[in-house]
Amino acid sequence: HADNFTTSFRNGMVLCALIHKFRPDLIDYDSLSPEDSATNLRKATDAAKVYFGLEEYILPSEVPKLDEKSMLVYVSEYYSGITEQLKLDLAFRRLSELIGFTMQNDNMRESYETDAAALHKCILEVQTMLEKLPEQKDGTMAGARKLLQSFNDYRMKEKREVYSDHIKLEALFTNLATRLADNSRPPFVPSKAEYSIESRATSLGQLQEKEQIVGLQLHNEVSRQLKLKQKDEDHKQRAGKIDQWIAKHNSELPDVQNVTSTGMASNILKFLTASEQEIVGLRETSFVALKTISDLLSEEHYEHVDVVKKREVELDEKLSAFK
Repeated sequence: HADNFTTSFRNGMVLCALIHKFRPDLIDYDSLSPEDSATNLRKATDAAKVYFGLEEYILPSEVPKLDEKSMLVYVSEYYSGITEQLKLDLAFRRLSELIGFTMQNDNMRESYETDAAALHKCILEVQTMLEKLPEQKDGTMAGARKLLQSFNDYRMKEKREVYSDHIKLEALFTNLATRLADNSRPPFVPSKAEYSIESRATSLGQLQEKEQIVGLQLHNEVSRQLKLKQKDEDHKQRAGKIDQWIAKHNSELPDVQNVTSTGMASNILKFLTASEQEIVGLRETSFVALKTISDLLSEEHYEHVDVVKKREVELDEKLSAFK
C-alpha cells in the first residue's frame, strides 16, 4: 500500500508489486519480506532493467535516502517504463496477431491451391475413364456386366469422394473469403481459372451429363446381351423340336430290307414321300426361322454365334441324311 512518496517506497515492496503485477515471472512477490528492504530494492531494480530497461543511475541502497521530490522522479521512471513497455507489448501482440492472421491466410490459400489442383486432376481422370469405359466392350455378357460393375463402383466411391472434396473446397474458399473481407483485405483469386468454384461446378455438371450417357450405354449393352442370350435359347428350343421330329421319324422308318410284298413296298414309298414333304416344309418354315435368328445373332456379333451356327449345320446334316 502506498500513500506517500517517502516511506511507502523505501522498503521496495511497492516497486516489486508494480513489476509483479505485469511480469510475475520476474519477481516472486510472496517470497518478499518488508523488513528486508535491501533485497527488495535490488530485486525491483534488477527486474526493472529486464522489464523496461531501467537505467540504474541510483543504487538500490540510495533509494531509502531520497526525499519526496526525488522519490517522485524515481518512481515516475517505473511508471513511464511500464507504460511504454505495455504499449510495446500491445503493439507486439497486434503484430503477432497480424502475422498469425496473414500466415493462416497464406496456409489456407496454399491448401486451397493444392487441393483444387488435385481435385481438378481427379475430375479430368474421371472424365477420361468414363469416355473410355464404353470403348472397352468385348461383346460378351461377362464383359458387359464387368463394365457396368466398374461404373457402379465409381458412383459408389470415386464420385462421392469427388463431390465431398468439392464441398470441402467450397467451405475453405468461403471461410477464407470471409476472413479477408472482414479485415478489408483483397479477395482471394485462385492461380488458375479451372481452380475456381464456378469452373469446377461447371466441370462437375458436365461430368454428371457424361455419367448419365455412359450409364445408359452400359445398361443398354447388358440388356442387349440378355436379349441375344434369349434369342440363343429360342434358337436352341426350335432346333431341339426339329431334332425330336428327326429322331421320331428315324425310329418309325421301316426296314426296306424286309419288304415281302408289293403292298408293303407301296406303304414304305408313301411314308418316305410324306416324310420328304415334311422335311421340305420344315426347311421352308422352322429352318428358315432358325436361320433368321442365327443371322441376327451373327449381325449383333453374339459371343456364342459359332455354337448357334454349328447347331444349324448339324440339323441340316441330319435332315439331309434322313432323305
